[in-house]
Amino acid sequence: MFYKLRKSLKKRRFARQARHILGVPPITHKDAPILIMSNLCHDDVIMYLVAMKSFYPRIGGGDILIVNDGSLTDSDKALLKQHLCNPEIRDAATVDTGACPDYIAWRGLRCAIDASKDRYVIKLDSDVVALDDLPEIKACVAENRSFVLGSFDCEEIWTPEQALEHARGFTSDHIQIQAERSFVKFPDADNFRYVRGCSGFAGYQKGLYEWADVEAFCQKIEQHIDRDEWRKWGSEQVTVNSLVANSPNPLILKMPKYTNHREDTDVTKAALVHFLGTWRFYGGRYAACARRAVATLSA
Repeated sequence: MFYKLRKSLKKRRFARQARHILGVPPITHKDAPILIMSNLCHDDVIMYLVAMKSFYPRIGGGDILIVNDGSLTDSDKALLKQHLCNPEIRDAATVDTGACPDYIAWRGLRCAIDASKDRYVIKLDSDVVALDDLPEIKACVAENRSFVLGSFDCEEIWTPEQALEHARGFTSDHIQIQAERSFVKFPDADNFRYVRGCSGFAGYQKGLYEWADVEAFCQKIEQHIDRDEWRKWGSEQVTVNSLVANSPNPLILKMPKYTNHREDTDVTKAALVHFLGTWRFYGGRYAACARRAVATLSA
């Protein structure tokens, strides 16, 4: 209970610190063969405006899709439409994930996979801040290459044996660890690849992915992991990592230019930072990066 209260208070404090993003002029829509997709809840609206307003000018255009977890108010929706040039806001409850888990991240993934049939899709979490030019991302779009943000554990493509070796270092039964232990049992293990990346910032190349293939992956992994376990938080990230790793010529974004944030991260070297989870508000760096992004946009 106290953890949730502290987390809520930190979010509110950040929202106050970052409200200057509302003074930055609205995004001007530019045509580009890109869809930028994000899952969003009421508490993260200011964070998301920082993410999108800092990222959109760096990528050069595209359409915006927001997958509403059900908590966005009418005021939230009006604010988003005002500042983001009338994005599409889709209710997650209307999205069918079929044989796959159905929590919000999976519903967003379904939207991303379906949209990638016709254009390049970028998944952008609300706790991302873009601080400098992103030529690697533009190149992925131009070359139709999938990408994913690397992690502190991994910035390269692994074989199932390498994933298993990493998982052996943990006593946890978190779903990601269970999955990484199971890949060696796949019938196609010799050809399967994996990256322990972060699905909060990922790119899906156009014309490659089908939801039926995602369902087939779920069904395959459920032969080795309890179905109820696979429906826990974290299975979507395993799936995204697998989709990207098994695409042609994927790019794994590496530190320090593209980085997740923890207590020892030097954000001054980063072009894009993902302020995820436990260390999101550590050291005031998230608010500092938001102020830096606002200053750049204002200039």
